Amino acid sequence: MKTIDIDQTCLRMDSQGFYRLDIPEKLNMARLMVDFRAEHGRAQDVAIYHEDRKITCQELKDLTDRFAKGGE
Repeated sequence: MKTIDIDQTCLRMDSQGFYRLDIPEKLNMARLMVDFRAEHGRAQDVAIYHEDRKITCQELKDLTDRFAKGGE
């Protein structure tokens, strides 16, 4: 799987100062929104507050990986 460079691919300012969002033909949002944060220094940051529970970015990554594998 090709890794995308978020700074170069997603946010580009045009000549009028507007940002253009370049979306690849295939985009894995879980990889972009969950895995990237967990793997780049935000693993212990809270990703979700649910009632009295706090789910960290790493826990969310582990849960989504488990779901993707069919609950193994």
